Amino acid sequence: MAARARRQDSAHAAPPFDWEQIRLFLAVVREGSLAGAAARMGLDVSTVSRRLDRLEERVGAPLFDRTRDGTAPSAVAEQLVAHAEEMERSATRFAAGGASVVNLASMSALRAVPLVPGYGAAKAGIIDITRNLAVKWAGKGIRVNAVAPGTIDTPMTAPMHIAAELVESELAHIPLRRFGSAGEIAPTVAFLCTEQSSYTTGAVFVVDGASDCI
Repeated sequence: MAARARRQDSAHAAPPFDWEQIRLFLAVVREGSLAGAAARMGLDVSTVSRRLDRLEERVGAPLFDRTRDGTAPSAVAEQLVAHAEEMERSATRFAAGGASVVNLASMSALRAVPLVPGYGAAKAGIIDITRNLAVKWAGKGIRVNAVAPGTIDTPMTAPMHIAAELVESELAHIPLRRFGSAGEIAPTVAFLCTEQSSYTTGAVFVVDGASDCI
């Protein structure tokens, strides 16, 4: 039961729409009727109705209660409005010629970690593609950077705490003598998404308590 609930929450977390479907969805929400949405989009009502049918089939749930007088968002639609509006804002910024991509690499890409060589190789690939895309997309105003966290307290590193010697061997490589937290990585990611980093692209930001220095 809990697993099914998690799947349902995940399904409703963000709208599985393409850009035209986002426009359709928000037009119906904002106009409150198929006729209003049709006028806003320059379509006829029957076309809007058919597209809305297909959209609801894709979502797998009714999005609007349709009446002669208008449309009312269903509970599912209300969950999706904020996400759709954020996607609309992102698409507008992108169309204006600017975006920021932030990839998550790892300090494992920068120094040998014999315990997980495959993981380190994969993260090194993230750094390589970050630099290549920074060059390729620069002309479109798209910045591409990467953040390389050190050892962070997450479910992935939680098993290390079972054995004190594992923790101590890891701390020996961290001058700050502690694991980091996700909250200490997020501000760097947020900074790279702002206009304050508008001249920063192709860079790798290491946030690892200086473990890369020894």
